[in-house]
Amino acid sequence: MGLWDSLLRLWSTPATTAKNQARNPDGQRAVNADAPKTSAFAILVAPFYNDTTLSLTQSVAEAIGGRSGLIVQMASSPIGPVDDSEEVPVSLAAAVNKGRSLLESSDCQVLVWGEVIDGRALRLRFLPRQMEGEFASGELLAGDSLDLPVPPGTTVDLALGGALAALQLSTDHDRKHRLDRLRTAINAVDLVLQDGGIAWPVGGKVRAAILYATMMSEMAYRTGHRPTLLRASEILRTCLAPGSIESLSPANRAAASLHYGDILSELSHGDTDETTLTNAVQSLRQAARFYQHKQLPEESAQVSVQLGRALQRLSKRSNNTSHMKEGAQAFIMAAQVWTSVTRPDRWADLQTGIGSLLGQVAEFSGNAEIAERAVMFFTAATRIWSRDKDPRRWANVMNNIGAVRFAQGKRSGDVSQLREATECFSKALEIYTMVGMTRNIHVIQKNIARVERLIASQSS
Repeated sequence: MGLWDSLLRLWSTPATTAKNQARNPDGQRAVNADAPKTSAFAILVAPFYNDTTLSLTQSVAEAIGGRSGLIVQMASSPIGPVDDSEEVPVSLAAAVNKGRSLLESSDCQVLVWGEVIDGRALRLRFLPRQMEGEFASGELLAGDSLDLPVPPGTTVDLALGGALAALQLSTDHDRKHRLDRLRTAINAVDLVLQDGGIAWPVGGKVRAAILYATMMSEMAYRTGHRPTLLRASEILRTCLAPGSIESLSPANRAAASLHYGDILSELSHGDTDETTLTNAVQSLRQAARFYQHKQLPEESAQVSVQLGRALQRLSKRSNNTSHMKEGAQAFIMAAQVWTSVTRPDRWADLQTGIGSLLGQVAEFSGNAEIAERAVMFFTAATRIWSRDKDPRRWANVMNNIGAVRFAQGKRSGDVSQLREATECFSKALEIYTMVGMTRNIHVIQKNIARVERLIASQSS
C-alpha cells in the first residue's frame, strides 16, 4: 500500500467527532460549542515571493478573509525566500524575524506568507506572532509549510486551515471560537484530501497530511477525543517513515517531529509502560536539534518546554536522574527566552518545572544543595503567582516547597525543615479549602499528618 493510499485510509472517518465536547486545557467543559461566533482573528498576508501578478496572493487572501470571524490585512512587500535545504535555519530565521516584526506593527496574530516555486507550486508558510507554550497544542510553527498546485483551486482551503492552526490561544474564549472555525475547516480539508484528481507538487501530499494531522490534534486536545488523536498520530508516523520523510525539508521534519512527540506525550497519559512516552521524548529531541536558540528562540523555547515536560513525566515513572537533569536543563533554556518580563506566566511555570525536577533529583540523591536550589526556583515563581493575584497557583507552589522540605527533614531528621514543611502545607491547605479543591485537600491533609507524626517521633 502506497503512502497516499495509507493516508486516504486514515482519512476515511470524519475528523470532527465529539462536536459538543469543547474543553479547556484542564479537562473541564469550557463553553457551549454551539454558542454564537463573536470572536474575530486578524490574519496578515504578505505578497508571495515570485508572485509577479499577485493573483495567487489575492486568491489565498480572499479564501481566508471570506470566512466568518477572520479579518485579513495585506503587507506591502514579500518576506523573502527561504532555503529549505538548510540544516541550520539561517534564512528561515531571517524571514521569521522580519515576519514577527510585521505582525507586531500590524497587531495581527498570524502571518501567511510563502513563495511560488518554478511557477508550478505555491509553498505557503504560517507564522504565529509568538509561541504559546502549551503542553498539548496543535499550533503551527516556523518550519511547517504547505505545497499547493498552481493554480490552487479547491486546495486553497488548506491555507485557511493553516491560518487557523497557527492562531495563538491566549484565552479560553478564543480557544472555543477557534475550535468552532477549525471544525469547519477540517471538514473542508477532509474533502480536498480525498480528491484523487489533484495534481500535487512533489512532497505536497505529505506536507498536506502533516497540516491535516496537526489540525486534527488541536481538535482532539480541546475535545478530549482520544480516537481522533490516535488517527493524527498515525498520519504523522506515516509521514515521518521511510518512503515519505525523504520528500520533507529539514524544517518540515523538525516541525512534524514536534507535533508527533507532543501527540505521543498526550497519548501516554494512563499508559502503564514507558514506550509511548520514551518515543515522545525521542521525537522531541529530534525537533530540538533543528530549532536552535540562536536562530529561532521562540520555537526553541516551545520545543524545550515540550521536551522538559515529557522528560519530567518520564522521570517520575523511571526514577532516572539523567531524565530529571535533562528536563531541568530544557526548562532553563526556555526561561532564557520567556522571561519574567516578557512572558511572566510562562516564566513562572518554567520555574516550577525546574523546581520539581530538581526536587526529584534531591530526593533520590540526598543532595541538600540541589534541594535548596529547587526551593529557590519555586520561590521565584511566587514573584508572579502571589497569594493575592493567583491563589491557586501560589498554593501549588507552597505545596511543592512543603514536599521538598518534607523529603529533606525525613532524610536528615531536622525538625526545623519538617516544621517548615508543615507551614507550607498549611498555607496551601487554606487556599484549597477556600476554593473547594476537594482532592487536593485530602492529599495535603494526609501529608500534614505524616509530617506531624514524624515531628512527634523526632521530639520524643
